[in-house]
Amino acid sequence: MLSAVYIVPRAISDDVSQPVSNPTCLLEINRRSLETQRLLARVRESNQELRCSCTQAKARMFVRFCHDNFTIVNHPTEGQHSDSCQLFSVIHGYNDRQDNVTTKAQESVELDSFVIHRSISEATEPSAKQEGSASHHSNREHSLDKLFRHLCEKSYSNFHHKNKNQSPLVALRNLIEPANLISFGDSMLHKYCFYGDKGYSFAFNTLRREKANNSYKGAGRPHALVFMVVQQISTSNGCIDLDGAKYTARRVIRAGRKTKGPYLVILSLADDPVENAILVYNIFIKPIVSPTSLMPVDSHHERIIASGLMSLISNSQNQLARWSLQKPIFSKNDRSNSVAVLPDFILRRKSIDTGKITYTEVIEVMGMLNDSDYVSRKAQLLPIMKEAWRANSIYEINAEDEKDVARFFSEHDYI
Repeated sequence: MLSAVYIVPRAISDDVSQPVSNPTCLLEINRRSLETQRLLARVRESNQELRCSCTQAKARMFVRFCHDNFTIVNHPTEGQHSDSCQLFSVIHGYNDRQDNVTTKAQESVELDSFVIHRSISEATEPSAKQEGSASHHSNREHSLDKLFRHLCEKSYSNFHHKNKNQSPLVALRNLIEPANLISFGDSMLHKYCFYGDKGYSFAFNTLRREKANNSYKGAGRPHALVFMVVQQISTSNGCIDLDGAKYTARRVIRAGRKTKGPYLVILSLADDPVENAILVYNIFIKPIVSPTSLMPVDSHHERIIASGLMSLISNSQNQLARWSLQKPIFSKNDRSNSVAVLPDFILRRKSIDTGKITYTEVIEVMGMLNDSDYVSRKAQLLPIMKEAWRANSIYEINAEDEKDVARFFSEHDYI
């Protein structure tokens, strides 16, 4: 008989108040069933873990997503089951490995401090070729990518609701506002964030002045960030053209697939001690909905759907409910390991009287419908996604079919 298995929050790993009603569903032979996949999706999405009571210490297990299915991985030092347990497996390096699995399971978007261009005297300083670049591991995020996710979530730039009207400059100002809580050397990052048409000049002159006066209080060697929205991006002769302004950069980071503009762009400027000059090191590029809405998108099709829903929400005359649209933001690691629970958009209805969410819809902007593997994989994963996000419904849109897109907006005119 299989021992009791409990679902526990990672912050309170000894809380055994939530037992798995049918622990046999976790056995390898049953692990790919829809029942088990839904359970494991919920556990992972809720940042929880599993504990098996086959030992007094309760063997610790995590949920992973691999090869289009959720599975269970035993903790390298605390996941040893009893020899008679049906969930027993050999843990290679047990009691020898010190890997911190919990940090790999889900990347946090929280940032307490930030630095991207360290002092040359620091032992961890990367070479000029490597500076500011991501690791060779495909799932490692660039620092600017992680910073953008943090600022986007803290400023609610990935949300839209009625009466959220702002100019392009206000949108940029709101995006960088959370940087006033991020430590940056002896200062706060907000002081070294600039935005708008004159942002580059302000950043350049600030760094040059503080370098000359030896008054720089930021992290690492003198560096700053410039945030801007551009419509057109092109490259030629080693330069990148941003709406007519040309820059030479060490690295260009495109977050996601290439698509049409507009784009949110972040420049990192830093002192180059070799050339004794302030240079552009990195250019981060992320497609967004519009200059007045910095909600990120992964394709032009997503932009069309988001723009249409925003218009419906902004023009809504509904006096009983308040609608909102969210673009969930995920790290590269999340995208690679949890694709079943990463929706394109989430549409919610909140009661004005009670303030409670009364309806949730997951919206999937479908593509590659001529790929049979993609279609079959989506058919399997969509029910899991609905369960994981506790959605009332899932709406799939064939973004390449204009009639299907028109039908979608027609069926959502109740907003």
